[in-house]
Amino acid sequence: MKAETLDVFKIFEKAHGEDQAKKIITYFENADNVAIEREVAIKTNALATKEDLFATREDLIKEIGSVRKDLTREISSVRNDLTKEIGSLKEEIAKEMGGVRKDFAQEIGILRAETANGKADMIKWMFIFWIGQIAATFGLIILYLKK
Repeated sequence: MKAETLDVFKIFEKAHGEDQAKKIITYFENADNVAIEREVAIKTNALATKEDLFATREDLIKEIGSVRKDLTREISSVRNDLTKEIGSLKEEIAKEMGGVRKDFAQEIGILRAETANGKADMIKWMFIFWIGQIAATFGLIILYLKK
């Protein structure tokens, strides 16, 4: 008996006698042991066994394999979709670039025509300027000679 139990036994012995005190202490000790055994049984039942762990491991391996297959399928699907989309974008870009090239070529043609017209106008005005200069020069020479 523990020291606390011995103190309780002495109290019960004075009040109820030695036989009754022994029965009461034995009852409490047994009740305490029964409660402990019940708690151990509950916790033991909650613990996983090796078989439980192996079964769980096998289930996890199967599930991981299934997830891998699903991911592989999804990745393949996304890859195919991206390949198609990239091809479609390339086609659209090629069409747009063709249109831009045509527009650019037209603009360059217009600029060349305008430049050619500008050159012709410039030559015309240069000719008019030279004729004016020649006339002015002859006029000055004639004026100088008259004096």
